[in-house]
Amino acid sequence: MVDLNSFSEEEKSLLVKLPFQVGFNISEADGDGGEENERLEMEALFRILNLLPGVYHHVPLIQQILGETRDGHENWDAWKDGSFDVTKECTNAISLLKEKASDAEAKAFRKALLEVADTVARAAGEGGMLEIRMEPDSAFLQSVKKIMTAVGMIKKDDSANISAAEEVAIDKISQALQV
Repeated sequence: MVDLNSFSEEEKSLLVKLPFQVGFNISEADGDGGEENERLEMEALFRILNLLPGVYHHVPLIQQILGETRDGHENWDAWKDGSFDVTKECTNAISLLKEKASDAEAKAFRKALLEVADTVARAAGEGGMLEIRMEPDSAFLQSVKKIMTAVGMIKKDDSANISAAEEVAIDKISQALQV
């Protein structure tokens, strides 16, 4: 069974930092939203990174990676100050997962990273909304999402919150994450 111990320290670092760096990259994409927009986007990034390890319980490697990202919050400032090319790192991470893990794990990681990107992009103007946009894999999580939408915890459509620059950044990340 593949777990984080199956990877070198450099490989682990890439996988663990990447969910945060994808979210931060989207937050920085339009750069002109002001302090309030930046605050909302960073709050959304924090919430989604706290939520995702539980969502990916059915993919232990991805749950472990996302848990390390969440638990590494004391490093987030250093991770955002670091020099990184998120699209290149996305491609490297997917290649690494396909080489050492499985296609299913690579696809789950791709889905998680796109969920982070989408959540951060939609953050402006959402206030306390909980972010889950992609359709969950399991019937149970699909039911939970429907209930959360029905009671107003998730908006049905808030695509107007995504700027053109964020859409471009998400598209580049999506292309870099081809499995």
